[in-house]
Amino acid sequence: MYRYIFPFITSFFSSFILTPLMMKLAGIFKIMDYPNERKIHTKPIPLLGGIAIFLSFNLGVFVSMDYNIPLKGVIYGGTLIFLVGLIDDLKHIPARYRLFIQILSVGILFSCGICLKIFPFKWLNYLFTIIWVVGITNAMNFLDNMDWLAVGIAMVSSLFFFAISNLSGDRWLGFISISIAGSCLGFSFYNFPPAKIFMGDSGATFLGFILSSIAVMGEWSNESKIVGIAIPILILYILIFDMILITVLRVLEGKVKNFREWIEYTGKDHFSHRLVALGFSQTRAVLFIIYCCIVLGSVSLLVYKISSPLLALFSIIILFSITVYSLKIFYGKYLK
Repeated sequence: MYRYIFPFITSFFSSFILTPLMMKLAGIFKIMDYPNERKIHTKPIPLLGGIAIFLSFNLGVFVSMDYNIPLKGVIYGGTLIFLVGLIDDLKHIPARYRLFIQILSVGILFSCGICLKIFPFKWLNYLFTIIWVVGITNAMNFLDNMDWLAVGIAMVSSLFFFAISNLSGDRWLGFISISIAGSCLGFSFYNFPPAKIFMGDSGATFLGFILSSIAVMGEWSNESKIVGIAIPILILYILIFDMILITVLRVLEGKVKNFREWIEYTGKDHFSHRLVALGFSQTRAVLFIIYCCIVLGSVSLLVYKISSPLLALFSIIILFSITVYSLKIFYGKYLK
């Protein structure tokens, strides 16, 4: 346990120190997120927080002095995701090109031996790894729509990944997870409502990529494949839920008619926006979603400790039922 303290402290203080520097740099070069009709903030906000998160995470991992080939794959792939996100923050990149780079980053994971091992056919494992990593990467970016929301989700998720990694003795995942947690905590001091800085696409997609890669790398159960599948789904389910919600409702409500429209569509119809439409304040909506993350993470810990396939399967069925019920509640009630 003590070996994780230094990476956590390093990533936390690096993020805490670098973030205000990025705020000043963004102000000097006018790299700001300006308000428009699809955004909820009312004044320009500095947009280089992703750099602080990226650098502090890498510093945290570096001081662990414990590199292996899969870990390098996560860092190399994450770096590519970060750079493309940063370019997109500075100068917009069409969604289809970003998607191509994201798939290329998954290819880096493949080259380092990181792939799901669920199905008997390799091509199915490759396909579902691409869907999972690209999906979670973008889902994190989609939910970066309110102050502290995406960072809070990433911090809570990484802490639960760390807890289970520590219990299972997987030190590599422990180092990655605790470094993400430290980076997010340091950044939170400046991103909590009202936010003084945003992390932009560079930070959100980077966090999504790292967390989805952790989920793929981990051996979450040696006793049951169902338990091993359920644990990362539970930890990251808020991201999955929002992705399902917006995809199904946008199709049913006629907002998108094909895949290209889907990847390019942006709007204020995410789970967080819908909570605000129901009467939540923005801060309460964020805190409610974070609370849901904590509950789901706690269930994942219980599933890991008990290692019960029945409990794991029951948890997934409950989540699926909640998702279907939510679709029925929200359908047609908030069109924007």
